[in-house]
Amino acid sequence: MVGYNVQAAVDAEHHLIVAHEVTNVSHDRSQLAKMARQAQEAAGVVPSLWS
Repeated sequence: MVGYNVQAAVDAEHHLIVAHEVTNVSHDRSQLAKMARQAQEAAGVVPSLWS
């Protein structure tokens, strides 16, 4: 079976996707930190949930 795992980070104020990643890893346990870093770099700020 072939499967993909898609992660996306969205700017809640403007409703824009600021980062995304597609992997063929069946679990997403390691993706949160990586996606948060990508979102932070794209937005230039620390996500408000963590500030």
